[in-house]
Amino acid sequence: MNTEPVVLFARIDPAIKEELITSAKTERRSVNRQLEVILQKHLRLNRLRRGWHKYGAKKVTLDGHKFDSQAEAKHYLFNLKPKLDAGIIRNLEIHPRINIEINGKKICTYIADFRYIDPSQIGLEGQQGATVVEDVKGFKTDVYKLKKKLVEACHKGTVIREISGAEYRSMKLSDVLPTKPE
Repeated sequence: MNTEPVVLFARIDPAIKEELITSAKTERRSVNRQLEVILQKHLRLNRLRRGWHKYGAKKVTLDGHKFDSQAEAKHYLFNLKPKLDAGIIRNLEIHPRINIEINGKKICTYIADFRYIDPSQIGLEGQQGATVVEDVKGFKTDVYKLKKKLVEACHKGTVIREISGAEYRSMKLSDVLPTKPE
């Protein structure tokens, strides 16, 4: 059993100590357990404030671009960048903003991971080259699902291609990136 909360409890301001005891009674917990719960919530909030991602994703900077996850950076490095260099795709945008408007009123903004033109596909009006929007997903939140539907409904012909982050788990960025000199 962890005894740290007892040590911390002794150092707490008397007014806060009284509030803690009261909240412990209303929550039907021991004062020690209530203090642990409060500390865990505080630590979780601090992690989120300091840039920790709720789902454990780690931000990565690659080629001057900031990616929200390693899977996103790997998709760029192992899939999109080689296609761009070979001329298979063009006009690659990273984190393009797509406004969602209904009857001239802005509802929200969807920030995709990637958008590019694939010249091998036929566009909406029969032109050579179609716009492709991609999103690397490890977990599909309810907000993401809603925004995806809104984008596809409001922007005729736009289809968001979902890329599973699991596809890139076995690949390591450290194997291909140069190491920093010490």
